[in-house]
Amino acid sequence: GVPVISSDVGGQRELIDDFVGKTLKCYQDEKEIKNFKYKDEEIMQYADAIELILNNLDRYKSACRDKILQKFTVNKMVSNMENMFEYVVKNPNNDKIQLGQNISKCTDLAKEYIASYMMLSEGEYKWLSDEFNRKNIDEVDYKFDNEDPKRAYYEQTLEYKIKHVLVVVLQKLRIYDVCKRILRRD
Repeated sequence: GVPVISSDVGGQRELIDDFVGKTLKCYQDEKEIKNFKYKDEEIMQYADAIELILNNLDRYKSACRDKILQKFTVNKMVSNMENMFEYVVKNPNNDKIQLGQNISKCTDLAKEYIASYMMLSEGEYKWLSDEFNRKNIDEVDYKFDNEDPKRAYYEQTLEYKIKHVLVVVLQKLRIYDVCKRILRRD
């Protein structure tokens, strides 16, 4: 419900159209972001856009909310992603397939890179692992004969051995919560 005024840079036009705000001509090169010497013409276009939106604020606010609900809800984004996956499966790109096959020949290099990265971020990895254990093991009532229920869980269940690694890696990639939401949707 918030109208936006932006320079026409990056992908702003995808979100901002004349119904939800204004995308204005960019007078500077995007690389000159720290250059604060604006031309009067550039400043005036922002002032005019602000005045236009303030004079029609309710209409803009309503249009903003409608656009998000129509195009950018989680369900819509998931649906778009599913459609994209279906399209890619039905219309394979031979160049990308060849590239993937070439990359698959470099698995040792990828493993080395991943191992180096994990060693560099060992502290964060340990924290994520400890958080996982606290949330998923400490709060569960285990029925093992062993004296140490955590150790029994580690040693006796394949589920833990798989789940733990997946959760920690997904958290490290910062996509764990998104994956959980996608998997839980009806």
